[in-house]
Amino acid sequence: MKIDQNDFAQQISRAEKSVVNVKEERLREIAFGKVLDHLLNASTSVLDQSETRTNPFSRSKLKVEKKNKFSGPRAWLNELVQENFFLQPKSMKEMLTELKCRSHHLKAPDLTLSLQNLCEEKKLRRLPKIKGKRLQWVNW
Repeated sequence: MKIDQNDFAQQISRAEKSVVNVKEERLREIAFGKVLDHLLNASTSVLDQSETRTNPFSRSKLKVEKKNKFSGPRAWLNELVQENFFLQPKSMKEMLTELKCRSHHLKAPDLTLSLQNLCEEKKLRRLPKIKGKRLQWVNW
């Protein structure tokens, strides 16, 4: 989609007006960049003109594409599966430690449903408790 000079100038003006109340200069620059990017990438056929004046970030009028079908613990566990983290059996503690290294601070109950779903999808297999060892998960 090609933008003409006049439309581009209008979008810059809108972006400047939307960040005028931000006091800190660095934050104002970042906000301006985000707002301008949003305004330039937004499809004019999807947005109502009055809506863009009042709230350019309203999701009710925008078509928002999801990057992934899942997010959160399930997506993070899927990443581990794809990276072959589960080639060797892993305990819950090992999974939580790896996720913590990736800045996902969770507790064991946060993963149980996602692990169950991955087992049902035959991506992971749950190994039973053997001689006092806790449950472990491995690639299917």
